[in-house]
Amino acid sequence: MIVYEFEREAMDLTERQALDHWKRFLEENPAGEDAAEVVGRIEENQRRWNRLQRDRAVAAGERALERGQPRVALVMAERALQYMEEDPGASRLRDEAVRRVERWQAAREATEAAPESGDVAPPEAREVTVALLGADPDDAFDRAEALFLSDPDGPLVDEARFVMAA
Repeated sequence: MIVYEFEREAMDLTERQALDHWKRFLEENPAGEDAAEVVGRIEENQRRWNRLQRDRAVAAGERALERGQPRVALVMAERALQYMEEDPGASRLRDEAVRRVERWQAAREATEAAPESGDVAPPEAREVTVALLGADPDDAFDRAEALFLSDPDGPLVDEARFVMAA
């Protein structure tokens, strides 16, 4: 059913060619007796064409967001807005894509600002690792507990809990 709807609303080649011919006819004969009828046809088919292109661009943008490609989604949202300037769906897509691009840029900047070398983990983490390699369970537990107590909300709290639970 969805495929049928999409195909039914698409403009085939002859319809697109007719739209182009009507536009040329109107340029050549703006005061012709058929001009009013041709203007109506042009406007109707141009609306259909714009809607079709907007729908395709929004669908491609949504797929891009699902695949984690916010920049592609942003381009597709902007394309959709070229066909229908005030479209709420395309605007929402653009806003979400902008948010994700900004989040990605902030994460990249944070990564680039991180120190290039040096110990990232606290000294207690190294001690837990050494104790685990030494295979002394009591020593590993004591050192993991010290790591946990030194920073209960730290980045290695799950590892400390794991060692204490073993």
